[in-house]
Amino acid sequence: MKLNVGQIVYVIPDKQTVVYPMRVDEEITKKIWHAGEISTETEYSLKSGGANPKHYLLSSIQGEVFESAEHARTVMLDRATRSVNKHIELAVNKATEWFAETAAEPEEDSYSTGDSDTAYVDLGNGVKGKLRLS
Repeated sequence: MKLNVGQIVYVIPDKQTVVYPMRVDEEITKKIWHAGEISTETEYSLKSGGANPKHYLLSSIQGEVFESAEHARTVMLDRATRSVNKHIELAVNKATEWFAETAAEPEEDSYSTGDSDTAYVDLGNGVKGKLRLS
C-alpha cells in the first residue's frame, strides 16, 4: 500500500465495528543489504487524533486500513448486507420448516409504494423486503 505523508486513512480494528481516522505522519524507507542484494522497505507511522494522540506503525495495526472513507463504507455495507441476508435466509428456512403447511404463495414479486424512493421486494416464502432506492 503506497500512502502519502499527510494523507488520512481509515482503520477498522479487528473484532470491532468502529472506524478510526488516522493521519500518515511519517514515511520511513530502509535500504537493507542482505546476501549481496540491496532491498528497500517502506514503513508508515500513523497518528491517531483526539485528546491523547498516539503513533502507530502501519505494520503493527491489527485490522484493516482503507485509503478512503468511501472504500471503508463500501466494505462495511457489503458485510452488513451479507449478514442481514444470512439472517433472513435462516429465518425463511425456519419458517418453511416450521410452518410449511400454512405458507401462502405471494401474488407479486415486487411493488412500489408510489414513493419513488421506496420499493418492496418479495424475498420468497412470505418474506418481503423494503428497499430504499436513493
